[in-house]
Amino acid sequence: MSRSLSEMKIREILRLKESGLSNTQIAQSLTVQCARSTVVEVLKRSKQADITYASSQELSDQELEKVLYPRKYMGKRPKADLDEEHWARRIAETGKTCLAIWEDEYLPGNEKAMSYGGFSLRIKKWKEKNGSNLDYPKNRKAGEIMETDWCGDKPSLVYSQRQQKFIPVHIFVASIGFSQKVFAKAYQDEKQESWIDGHTQAFEYYQALPKVVVPDNTKTAVKSPHRYEPEINPVFMTWAEYYNVAIVPARVSKPKDKDRAENASNLVQQRILPNLKQQVFFDLDELNKELLREIEKLNHRQYQRRSGTRSSVFKSVDLPAMRPLPAHPFVHKEMKWVRVSKNNYHVLFHHHQYSAPFSLAGEKVLLVASNTTIELLYNNQRVALHGRSFSEKQYYVTDPKHMPQSHQEQQKADGMTGERYVRWAEKYGSNTAYIIGALLEQYAIEQQAYNACMGILRLANKYSPALLEAACKEAKEKHLNGYKTINFLIEQKAKQNIKPERRSQEHDNIRGSQYYAGGQQL
Repeated sequence: MSRSLSEMKIREILRLKESGLSNTQIAQSLTVQCARSTVVEVLKRSKQADITYASSQELSDQELEKVLYPRKYMGKRPKADLDEEHWARRIAETGKTCLAIWEDEYLPGNEKAMSYGGFSLRIKKWKEKNGSNLDYPKNRKAGEIMETDWCGDKPSLVYSQRQQKFIPVHIFVASIGFSQKVFAKAYQDEKQESWIDGHTQAFEYYQALPKVVVPDNTKTAVKSPHRYEPEINPVFMTWAEYYNVAIVPARVSKPKDKDRAENASNLVQQRILPNLKQQVFFDLDELNKELLREIEKLNHRQYQRRSGTRSSVFKSVDLPAMRPLPAHPFVHKEMKWVRVSKNNYHVLFHHHQYSAPFSLAGEKVLLVASNTTIELLYNNQRVALHGRSFSEKQYYVTDPKHMPQSHQEQQKADGMTGERYVRWAEKYGSNTAYIIGALLEQYAIEQQAYNACMGILRLANKYSPALLEAACKEAKEKHLNGYKTINFLIEQKAKQNIKPERRSQEHDNIRGSQYYAGGQQL
């Protein structure tokens, strides 16, 4: 058995022997090339089994080997009973792994159960024998299909200053057409809003529309999965109608239905994420800028098994076959009723506070949120419009017009600097600017002078800019400074400011004192 040959060489030995060659000549033949003893054994076994060259031609390779070397097919013990087809079908129907099926369904109550290694090996061989593990060769049409999915890996790449820890991100991936050009973007979750925006941003990245989108079978894409008539999520269907594309979701537990998206996900996880994990990001915007740079590098990298790059093939093959984008991208809007805080006239939405007019404190308003804006409606009238914030560095988004007067003044004071105070003072005169500049220079840390500067400049509102300039001129001449000093000087000048006499009106119809002194009558 150790000297068994391939079936082709066995038939060649039988043919040469019947042609009249000796055993030595057969062994040395270029078509056989084996030891003379091996030739002798093959001829001996063939004679015992009554096998000739003509009869060997009628047998299959396996049948010929089984006749000449029967011990090779004699198992040490009979195989355990296993319905491989049933268990392979259960794995496909449930979506469970082979190990989970073995533990949950095969083992319980089975006294003669085989080990997991034997169980999985038998199913694997059955699939190989029946061809169920083979890939169907799909013919890809240029620019026709875009496949989408979420990456399985959820790396913690963004450091949250509010939570004081790294938070995981969810990466949306897409692959399109014949070129398999890849797109990816990171989100804070996998909710409907992120799902819709991921597809919209993919279209914006490709700058064209495919005919079909093949998404993963998630709840954000498919409301009720079905092999032949899946029910598409209504929000996702609205998005598809806007772009006039067809939604053909992948079947449950059938990743090969979207194999290009799976390949894109693997490329992102294996080639891009290791580079990103070496950096620290403080918000999603920073992460997505770097992620886009890495995606561009990937798309400009040469294919391994064909010429060109993903970007070059997309430009020459896919893009000409695709449709143009609409004038404006799809805007997904989320609506909800919220109450304006009584304390700070803001509403809370996704960990950010957005202002409403202070007169609406405590009132109920309708919040309409898109990917870029936050709109507040009261009595069906827009009362606020903000740019949407995703940065943890900006918790409050406030329109100064929504503030009461006292808050506006406080905000102005909070935003002041030494240079701003000097520019403000220059509007009243050179002496006022000199006093403010000298006051700022008195302190090693100029912020210590800010309150005094604010108090001095506000005296112009209480009295007049001219009186403030005159008081600052006198303080400059006497080498004095400080809020109390300027306030005292301006009070003195205000008292000295004599109001002009009030002149009596002269008119023909007005009776004078002489009329009443003489008792004259009209």
